[in-house]
Amino acid sequence: MSITRDEWLKALAHANIASEEDDQEAVTATEFAALFQVPVTTARTRLRALVDRGLARETKKMASDTRGHRKQLTAYRLTT
Repeated sequence: MSITRDEWLKALAHANIASEEDDQEAVTATEFAALFQVPVTTARTRLRALVDRGLARETKKMASDTRGHRKQLTAYRLTT
């Protein structure tokens, strides 16, 4: 197949079709920890509590590692 997965995701984004598996607006536990200057374990506990109370939901976010490999991470988004 000559069209890459990233090209499909870009087309979906351009068409305003949200892709649950690449929610770039969501925050990972590591990002949350950095934002609030807490350990990642504390961030995960707090995020899980928000999900359990219905104030946030779990989603996925794509990221690149230091070698440029794409990987899918668990991320969180506040519910509206």
